[in-house]
Amino acid sequence: MYEYIQYFLPLFFGWFFAQIPKVTYIMIRKKPDSFFRTLMSSGGMPSTHTASVMALVTRIGFHESFKGPLFALALVFAVVTMYDAFNVRLACGHVIEHVNRIESRLYTDDEKPEPLPLVKGHTFPEVAVGFFIGVAVGIVYSLVEAHCIG
Repeated sequence: MYEYIQYFLPLFFGWFFAQIPKVTYIMIRKKPDSFFRTLMSSGGMPSTHTASVMALVTRIGFHESFKGPLFALALVFAVVTMYDAFNVRLACGHVIEHVNRIESRLYTDDEKPEPLPLVKGHTFPEVAVGFFIGVAVGIVYSLVEAHCIG
């Protein structure tokens, strides 16, 4: 069973160590009543998507070899995820903000449609911090496993 979990755990820990500080900050500073909504939200510092995939990539690199095809596949997956978070989703979020603003000006209160849900992307610093958290989690996980389990 550990054969499968050894890849999921670093991914989960990458998500956890990136998401928990973000949730804690929002709970203390902004909205203390929105724990679960904030826990599952996207956007903000750091990028949990990036931290998760980079923890997985680093784990695969240590376990399978940094030269292997599985590592190459995981790295391509991570690059696509980071590109999507930084460029595509960030641009979509800006477009949705503008569309919602235009709709609020075009319609009266009686006929105003429901605003589009905001999709938050990430800025470069948010992706970069997520990258470093993920790599650190993957390294620590691999070192702990090598010294404690294997």
